[in-house]
Amino acid sequence: YDIPGKVFILGEYSVLADGAAVIATVGPRFGMRVFRRDAECSFFDAGPFHPKSPAARLVDFAIRQDHDVTDLAFGFEDFCCGKGGLGSSTAQFALVYLALAGKLGWETRWQKVWKLYRELAGSSVFVPSGADLIGQWVGGVNVVDLNQQQCFDVFPVFDWSRLLVFSATGQQGRKVATHEHLSGLANTGFLSGQSGLLRDLKNLTNEAVGAIKNNQPMRLGEVMDEYADSLSAVSLESSETKADRAALRNMSGVIGVKGCGAMQSDVLLVLMGASQDFETRKKVVDLALSRGLELVEDSLTFQMGISCQKN
Repeated sequence: YDIPGKVFILGEYSVLADGAAVIATVGPRFGMRVFRRDAECSFFDAGPFHPKSPAARLVDFAIRQDHDVTDLAFGFEDFCCGKGGLGSSTAQFALVYLALAGKLGWETRWQKVWKLYRELAGSSVFVPSGADLIGQWVGGVNVVDLNQQQCFDVFPVFDWSRLLVFSATGQQGRKVATHEHLSGLANTGFLSGQSGLLRDLKNLTNEAVGAIKNNQPMRLGEVMDEYADSLSAVSLESSETKADRAALRNMSGVIGVKGCGAMQSDVLLVLMGASQDFETRKKVVDLALSRGLELVEDSLTFQMGISCQKN
């Protein structure tokens, strides 16, 4: 089984208040091997998941539904090498779900997978949106609207070769734990107390969707900058991301820079004005690498959604 990683092009934070999100899938892909094993060996004896992770909760749910899944062993392959930031937690959940679906006859429409993901996360103070799970399950670049339960692919209508994707989580202390961050937001009354900010973020995301549909890279770059600035203005951007963003935005050929993830700290997206200007692109990549960022996608390519090969 394998599934792509993900990045939020726009929509993190606003998706928590029923706004839309634009989610791109990236490689290399997460993988999982599922083995038959001795039925007396419990899942947690050899399972690769944290007991409180979504994947572990999913297996526990199956057991509570009187399904015998103790004969399965899971081997998760993480291209992030444990650094996180590109959807490893949702990838684990999706891959385990697909494996169990084949055994138990569960539905595999994304709506069903997403609904169960949300239900199993319901004990949290602040439930994750699950929009990233949908993007990874479907593949491509998707506009996800949780309020309408809609998802449509916009990869074919925009020149995504302009987009560079860098990971920042290889730097010590850079990664912000999403679960803890969301819980902190809940305790500060984020959804009720930031109505003006959330309205602006929703509007910017909608503008970005229009720019993508009309293949307007300059406008998309402007909206990426505005979205990042809006979060930065209310201290929802790490100081490291802010410095990286400023340095890369000043480079020739760059028309938009935005962080992704909690505090925009996990990933840095760089949108180029010309996709085929390789010399300019190389200078941008070299600067990013010199700042300790890791190149994930030199040119965003199409990624299929979740897939399975039976052996």
